[in-house]
Amino acid sequence: MEAFTESVYEFGSFRVDTDSRQLLKDGQAVALAPKAFDLLCCLLAHPHRLLAKEELLKSVWPRGFVEEGNLSHNIFLLRRALGESPEEHRTIVTVPGRGYKFVGQMRQSAGRAAAASPPPIPAAAADALTAALGGSRPGQTYAITAGDFNGDGKLDLAVVNPLDGSISILLNATEPGVGGVSFAPAVKLARAEEHQDGVPEHPA
Repeated sequence: MEAFTESVYEFGSFRVDTDSRQLLKDGQAVALAPKAFDLLCCLLAHPHRLLAKEELLKSVWPRGFVEEGNLSHNIFLLRRALGESPEEHRTIVTVPGRGYKFVGQMRQSAGRAAAASPPPIPAAAADALTAALGGSRPGQTYAITAGDFNGDGKLDLAVVNPLDGSISILLNATEPGVGGVSFAPAVKLARAEEHQDGVPEHPA
């Protein structure tokens, strides 16, 4: 059985936890045969992509020869667990003679959303950043990209000011300062739209 990129998948009223091997509907466990669950996980790992029957057989039954009838039977069990008939294509589509694909609308789980959200900037860092940029207006936000822009092996920040489109480079951003954070005075560069790839050049 292949390793999946996510441990939790959510779609409609369903939640699939690949670690605990549970299918839940509105928080209630739904009984599902082990191989049918493996099929569901495989389809979820490749949403909206047609998976050939041979690929599914190899993934779910990696050892030994298995008749194709086992695949169609477990797809039937999976559809029944998801509350749809073989004629319905709300979640799983059959492409005759070729294979199957998951077509349901997946949503980001709360855990994944939290992991994707960047941590808040500490107050000391925000104050130092504002001072290095020469102040800011109430509600000011910046687009920030980290990198070693002057080649000294230290972390620098490239900051885009959405108010005027200007780019600033703050050198040696990891130098210790008040609260453990300090920034050198910003080096102003050209407007953001003048950089074709969106990555600012390092200052001369």
